[in-house]
Amino acid sequence: MRFMQRYRLLMALALVLTTAGFHGALSARSMLDGDVRPVEAGSVELVVGSSGDVVQVRVEDCEECERSSYLPTRDLTVEYADQAVEPNQLGGINGGSATVILDTNTGMVRKIDYWTQRGEGVAQ
Repeated sequence: MRFMQRYRLLMALALVLTTAGFHGALSARSMLDGDVRPVEAGSVELVVGSSGDVVQVRVEDCEECERSSYLPTRDLTVEYADQAVEPNQLGGINGGSATVILDTNTGMVRKIDYWTQRGEGVAQ
């Protein structure tokens, strides 16, 4: 009798841990949930307003884009070489090739990941 109780307890614990780990993996990957869509663009230009915030995202050479310009979300993130970049520090990367992450519900841009040249941005 004791053996069966321990066995059931262990099986229940394993089930809970497995389910929790599986749910956590899905939660961390919003692209799998279908609420975002990545598109690749040959040119992504961020238009920065007088306040220093990005007010428009313009794209060119983007086969999967439905428009040539998008609005950014309030929590827009911009990255280059896996590092966050502030809009006022874009310099020469503004207008470069990038992956744009679109929110499928709003059509707004959530994230822009500018591409690096081979060998750039890698610790030597």
